[in-house]
Amino acid sequence: MQQFLANATYDRICEGISVEALDGTALYVTAEFVEPLQMIAFAIYDAPIEGIHEREWEIVRLLAEGDSQAEISEKVGITSSTIRTYLGRAREVVGCKTNEQMIAVLSKTNTLASSPNKT
Repeated sequence: MQQFLANATYDRICEGISVEALDGTALYVTAEFVEPLQMIAFAIYDAPIEGIHEREWEIVRLLAEGDSQAEISEKVGITSSTIRTYLGRAREVVGCKTNEQMIAVLSKTNTLASSPNKT
C-alpha cells in the first residue's frame, strides 16, 4: 500500500480508495483526503521525486517562491506556453491536478528544499 501511494497519481489513489457503502452507494475520497496520503507516502519513503527535469525544477521553485507564470517567463526567458508545459509535466510526476496541490505536497515533504540544483 505504501509503495502504491508513493507512486500513484491523484486519480489512481481516488480509484483505489473509493468504496461501496452498505446500502450500495459509492463513496469517494476528496482531495483533502488524498493530499495527506501522498505526503505520508513521500515521507515514508523519503523519496526524491524522480522524473522532474532540471529546468522544470527551476520553474517549480520560482512558482513556489511566489512568482507568477508571466514573471517566471520573463526571468528565465522562455514563453508562457513553455512554462505551462513544464508545470504540467511536474504536476504529472508528483500526481497533482493543480499547481497549488503540487507546491503543497513538495513543500510539506521538504522536496523543494532538496530538489536538484537548488539556487
